[in-house]
Order: sequence, then structure tokens, then C-alpha cells
Amino acid sequence: MGRTSITHTELQKAIEVVQLNAFVENHINGYDKLVGNNSVGISQEDKERVLIARALAHHPDLLLLSMHGLALDASEIVQLLERITSNYPASTIVCAVPAHIPVKWKTIQPLN
Repeated sequence: MGRTSITHTELQKAIEVVQLNAFVENHINGYDKLVGNNSVGISQEDKERVLIARALAHHPDLLLLSMHGLALDASEIVQLLERITSNYPASTIVCAVPAHIPVKWKTIQPLN
């Protein structure tokens, strides 16, 4: 299920993995910026990255992602998935991607 509380360091790591550093650093409230469904002045891509970062910061045991309809192009999706899998190796990631995106499949080791 992941954890219910996170440290600032864990939040920073998640933000770096999804490449939201500039978004956070350039906002007047920084890490205290409230982002919700009706957030005005935030691009769809940044909203999507915020949602993924929120999930990653909790070190989930299982992360379910759908890359269909994201505002990211194919190479950005592949790079994002590579960063997630390399930075969160203990998480099992199930990801649905459009057929045209060349994702390398990784072998999943069974739990002991």
C-alpha cells in the first residue's frame, strides 16, 4: 500500500524523477503550492507529473499508470518510465502505454 507520510527529501526525489523541478522552483509558493482538479495556470502536462510525483513519494508497493492521453510525447514517456523504474526498484509498476511507444519490458521477479 505504500506509506502514509513522506519526508521533504522523498518529495524532492519524486519531483526530480518526474522532472518538475522548474515548476516547483519557479512558483512563488514552491513546495507549498496547492494543486487540485481545478488548478488554474498549470499545464495539463504539469498536472499529470504532479499526480505521478505524489504517488511516487509514498514509495508504493504497486503503481498503476496509464500513459494514454498524456500530454507527453513518446520519447518523454519512455524516459519517464526509465527514471521511475530505476529510482523506485522496489515498486511493482503496471503501465498501459499506447501501441506506438517503444517500451522495453522488464522481467518481474516473484515476491518471496
